[in-house]
Amino acid sequence: MKKPTINILCVASDNYIQHAGVTLASLFENNKDIHFVVYLMTEYISAPSKEKLKGFVESYDNEIIFIQDNFEIINTLPLTGNWSKLVYLKLFIPYYIPQTVKRLLIIDVDIIFNGSIRELLNIDMDKYALAGVEDYDASTDHKKRLGIPDDKSYVNGGFIYANMDKWRDAYKQNLFFSFLKKHKDHIICQEQDIINGVFQNEIYTLPIKWNMLSLFFAYRPRCFKKYLPQLEEAKKNPLVIHFCEIYKPWEKESFHPYRSLYFKYLKLTPWKDYKPSIRNWKSYIYIVITKLKYVIHKTGILHGNTLFTPSKYK
Repeated sequence: MKKPTINILCVASDNYIQHAGVTLASLFENNKDIHFVVYLMTEYISAPSKEKLKGFVESYDNEIIFIQDNFEIINTLPLTGNWSKLVYLKLFIPYYIPQTVKRLLIIDVDIIFNGSIRELLNIDMDKYALAGVEDYDASTDHKKRLGIPDDKSYVNGGFIYANMDKWRDAYKQNLFFSFLKKHKDHIICQEQDIINGVFQNEIYTLPIKWNMLSLFFAYRPRCFKKYLPQLEEAKKNPLVIHFCEIYKPWEKESFHPYRSLYFKYLKLTPWKDYKPSIRNWKSYIYIVITKLKYVIHKTGILHGNTLFTPSKYK
């Protein structure tokens, strides 16, 4: 029987190709009954990185297409916080992706897949521009500054299942850059703000297990209260784990309860010999303080927002 096909798009710089490989390893290992066509958008990828990633993807009988351009326009767009300018490449997806692609899963490369995504194929997306998981509870403030009504959803941009016909229509009408121009003084989350603003009336919200953000694992989880009934099960059996905290799982500073999964899938890639390192001397202080917080937490004195729940969820 022929496998169904899911088209994937990720954006990565050359120094994130290893992490793209790990994300794809977790996707392929948990979805061997699906054929994947991967599109990787980048400003630059070295020949060795390209060869490694191509060979790895093809070893699973999947396909990869590299979309490389200088994308000079993104240098003129507003940058905030620790966000990379490359995330703006998502706004150009309708121009670069073939017209034959009707559905596209757009993912960040700091996520790990922990189960089958075949259920996505059963979602009726005809009325929707995208499906995604609502962002942290702080997204209420995001909606206010962007003029998005409070009863609309604001989803995290790290996992988006897109209806490409609607994205192409938006691109042809210049809706992305019109929204950016109108709200340029209020853009904080870069392309995520723009996508949510343009498609605010056409968003299908997924259960939180589809994009378990780091602070959903906190002792005081930062999800909306309506998702609390889903939370315990989603912690135990997350479908997608999104490492969207400052310290990533490939760094020694990470205390994420699912950090070990990164290294599980890393071993399956051409980058299997990678060893995590410390960023700088300040990181040693951070590690000691964080471990101390865990000890104090056990006494019942401290219940911080940013402390992850115990590693029973590994």
